[in-house]
Amino acid sequence: MNNNSVNAATQNPIQKASKYRYLIALILMFTIGVSYADRVSISVLIANPDFMSAMGITGQAVQKGMLMSVFLIAYGLANVFLGSLGDVFGPRKVMCMAIILWAVSMILGGLANVFAFMLLARVLLGVGEGMQYPLMGTYVKNWFPQQERGRANACWTIGMTLAPAIALPFFGWLIITFGWRYNFFFCALLSMVPLYLILTHTTDVPSQNQHVNKEELEYIQAGMEEDTIQADVAAKEPYLTRLKKFSHNYRFWMMVVWYMGIQIILWGLVTWLPSYLKMGRGFSWTEMGFLASMPFVLGIFVKAATGWAIDVVHKSGIFCLLATVGAALGLYFSATIENNWISAVLIICSQGFMYMGSPASFTLLQKLVPAGSMATATGLMIGLSMFAGAVSPMLIGYFINFTGSYSGGIFFLGIAAVISTVAMLPLAKQ
Repeated sequence: MNNNSVNAATQNPIQKASKYRYLIALILMFTIGVSYADRVSISVLIANPDFMSAMGITGQAVQKGMLMSVFLIAYGLANVFLGSLGDVFGPRKVMCMAIILWAVSMILGGLANVFAFMLLARVLLGVGEGMQYPLMGTYVKNWFPQQERGRANACWTIGMTLAPAIALPFFGWLIITFGWRYNFFFCALLSMVPLYLILTHTTDVPSQNQHVNKEELEYIQAGMEEDTIQADVAAKEPYLTRLKKFSHNYRFWMMVVWYMGIQIILWGLVTWLPSYLKMGRGFSWTEMGFLASMPFVLGIFVKAATGWAIDVVHKSGIFCLLATVGAALGLYFSATIENNWISAVLIICSQGFMYMGSPASFTLLQKLVPAGSMATATGLMIGLSMFAGAVSPMLIGYFINFTGSYSGGIFFLGIAAVISTVAMLPLAKQ
């Protein structure tokens, strides 16, 4: 019996392979989750009278939107100009630096006494978290073979929805119980956990990690493109050289346009959904906290299912297209229907559909871009898209003031979804 087991193991060496790459995916999921908890906390704060009074922005919708917009502008600039640091210094070192930076920003936010100081803290948070997406994409491309990247991207992007689903109602309780400053201090303390995990449990590539055995390393490399295995050579190339490897590809720029629309919708909803539910639709604080978390709960299942489906059908563009079509329909009917509960369900579904594009977009990008340029390309795509997303919270505030209704802001998001759909059509067909 023992001899048969030994023979079976010898004939099937993959069964002996370690599975350390799965832990890497979970660490990435937790890290992105903590950062999303940090950034969405502002949506609860702008619905809190004590915070608005302390910042002097009571009744000023545009100033409320600025709290998210300045974060996104800094976020976009960091993606463009700092995202490529992962290609040069490796994702581990740069990720640790980014976490330290955003933890400091949360401490400063908790100490802020005036609106200008709070804006400064939000800018610093944007710079720290703005390096994260490119690093996530680099980790996945370095650690996972092509046939597993859909699920790997789904895993870490689930953190983007799992954390807010938990954090939004928790922050509501924390702010009401202890005051709004404790929201910032809690986030700063929580950031120390991903810092420890990234520093002690990850490496830039599998071959550097002592927990990855020979069988797992061979399995990973067997499913990779040759450029991924040789990515350390490309990392030494100048920025413009890495840029030229994908900047001539029109598919990349179509993805950028698509992703711009996604970010406009995402940050518009993240910033204004609690206020829309509370003030626009008349829900109670308890109902608002529950409903505002539901898109993120739905997103967990949508991303998991999409990641599995991508690895089965190998058609990332189709899921990107479905994401914006579903979002456009949900936003339109949510703004036009009178029943408050049906409207809430529709806007939840629209955001849930949109999350289908998270694993799909990164999987598609990893197919289009060489490994040595992955952080550079991701940073450019995210950065340019964030500039579009940055204006969304302020524009929604403008449309709310101009029309006297939250529906004007929702229609604006629906138009962005339609533009994204048009941009993705050529890629979905291919």
